[in-house]
Amino acid sequence: MKKPLRYKRVWPKHARDSQPSTLFNSDIHSSSVFHQTPTTDEIKQQSNRNIAYLNLSSAPVLGTGHHSIVYRGALQLPSPLNNSSLNPCVSVATKMAFIRGEKRELIEQEGRVYNAFPEYLKTSYSGYNLVPPIAHPVPAAACVPKFFGYYVPVNEANEAKLREADLSALAEQERRWQPVSSLLLVEECGKDIVASELTRDERNECFTILLRLHHANFIHRSFYVRNFLKQPGPLTKPPQERSISSPSFRLIDFGRTRIWRDEMEEALSKYSPLKQSRTISDVSTEGIEGEEQKKMKLKNAAQEWFTDSNYEVGKVFRELEIPNYES
Repeated sequence: MKKPLRYKRVWPKHARDSQPSTLFNSDIHSSSVFHQTPTTDEIKQQSNRNIAYLNLSSAPVLGTGHHSIVYRGALQLPSPLNNSSLNPCVSVATKMAFIRGEKRELIEQEGRVYNAFPEYLKTSYSGYNLVPPIAHPVPAAACVPKFFGYYVPVNEANEAKLREADLSALAEQERRWQPVSSLLLVEECGKDIVASELTRDERNECFTILLRLHHANFIHRSFYVRNFLKQPGPLTKPPQERSISSPSFRLIDFGRTRIWRDEMEEALSKYSPLKQSRTISDVSTEGIEGEEQKKMKLKNAAQEWFTDSNYEVGKVFRELEIPNYES
């Protein structure tokens, strides 16, 4: 049997991450997976590390894309999380990248987006929502899968040595990527939809999922109808009581998704105030010009955001074959 590969969680962050048992996790702003990995002596001092085991040997393939593959993995939880079930394993959708380089960053971005999703997008509620411009209520179901974590590979023996070296001397790609892929663990949510097989109400429900994503200040940016998944529902009932006649839908694949907060921060980062002048009149004039430049940067970023949002709404509207908003 091969020795298991070791990974560490980057997102989501938990309150317990300040404890010694999980202090080795990567910092959210760190560009290196080597940040804060423990040395051998530090590992010996950590008697309560939370370690789970993910089995991907002979795992069924749930789907493949141009840059990644998704398996149904068996995740064995650490004690005491596994004490309430006879089966210590839970099924999780496990996404891995095919290749190194830029495309690997799509999984990292997807982990970042899942971490940014508000809880209400991942939770199903009893009742209905009104989501304009749809004229009638739609189920208040979850929009996206539950997020179980973004994990990066580690080689603790090697990293302990690198912590004592000058990491700035390493190339960015060497520090950022390992020979194996990072992992994205999310809830398994069924199979791809076929738009022509859906009822009008089901198409409208899928449409409102994307609208709710936009209302939460996210743009998918890589939408295809195959990114909607369908499974027996409603999810507010126990699994044995769910039926495909009352399906639940979820939107997936967020590797290119944009976040409004990040877009505005990026726009401001490109803003560079004019140099300080020597006279009071010049300072006053250039200060006004600097503020106008800043406003223009934000305005252009907002216009680009709403242009992309409107384009995406139109694309979903067409691909779901919705005859009109009120239907």
